[in-house]
Amino acid sequence: MSSSPVQTIYVLSSSNGIADHVRRKLKNLDLDIEVKDIPEKEIHALKDDEVEFAVGQIRQLVAILSRETNKIKWIQCTSAGVDHMFKNIDHIKPQKDFIMTRTASLDRGQMMGEYCIGHIIARERGFQIWTEAQRRADYDRKAAPSFRMLRDLTVGFLGVGSLGGEIARMCRAVGMSVWAGVTDRRFESGALPSQEFDHVIPMSRLDDLLGQCDYVVATLPSTPETRGLLSGDVLQACKAKQTVLINLGRGDLIDDLSLIKAISNGWLGGAILDVLDQEPLPPDNSLWSLPNVTITPHISCQAKNSLDIVAENYVDNVLRYIRGEPLQNYVDFNKGY
Repeated sequence: MSSSPVQTIYVLSSSNGIADHVRRKLKNLDLDIEVKDIPEKEIHALKDDEVEFAVGQIRQLVAILSRETNKIKWIQCTSAGVDHMFKNIDHIKPQKDFIMTRTASLDRGQMMGEYCIGHIIARERGFQIWTEAQRRADYDRKAAPSFRMLRDLTVGFLGVGSLGGEIARMCRAVGMSVWAGVTDRRFESGALPSQEFDHVIPMSRLDDLLGQCDYVVATLPSTPETRGLLSGDVLQACKAKQTVLINLGRGDLIDDLSLIKAISNGWLGGAILDVLDQEPLPPDNSLWSLPNVTITPHISCQAKNSLDIVAENYVDNVLRYIRGEPLQNYVDFNKGY
């Protein structure tokens, strides 16, 4: 391939192996681009004007962007969420035409979809009951709970981008009824999500969505509009159906005290939390011991081939950049994601 506008890519990440995956994919495309793997502890040694193109974890990218004389043209974050960038917006020094992208491929949507559907099935079928019974060598079939089939369930979505859309597609494929909540501005404009949703309502009617759904899946980014969206007494609307909250987006969608209150008061039937308002969650936090709460440490997208997916997503954007095409998963600094 002819001379590329991208000569050197810096990989700024504490995840070992990303650089090797990127290097291999570039070589397979006959792209003569140098890939430099910079461990986190060595980032400080980089010259301010050395890096133009980088891929890495958000904290490392913020660190390099905070330098007064940085020359960065384009960076891609290895995660879908970029809220740490906006929390440090006053400290970064982007160039005039600076571009930022993030990693939000359909593969990640599928990983999250499998996480959701797996947990829904486990909860509906009472798998935990049988795990505990096996430990006791107890073969009592009378303990079997009556369960709902997937086709009997209604799932609501807060967050209907590429990730939420793919999860919704998967839920609908196994027979669930799927609802979506969108901003009033989007609802009124008619720019509604794809055919993956059976019902779409504006967020001004959030109570209606919460009151209709057996499960609510949140994949929202952290923005001023979404932080604390479900805090306070909002989840009281879930009481009639004992809705279960599945949060895969950002933990600050609801504060811990509000979540504990919603579960303790019987508004929620439970919660499946891959993200939390505090990460890591302190050992003395009441969420650990609340009934019907499942906590996982932000791992819904950690598949065996996750690094390869991150590299594939990035190299696809490298090709787009070289060709002068629009990049995928562009971060809009006006929207905050």
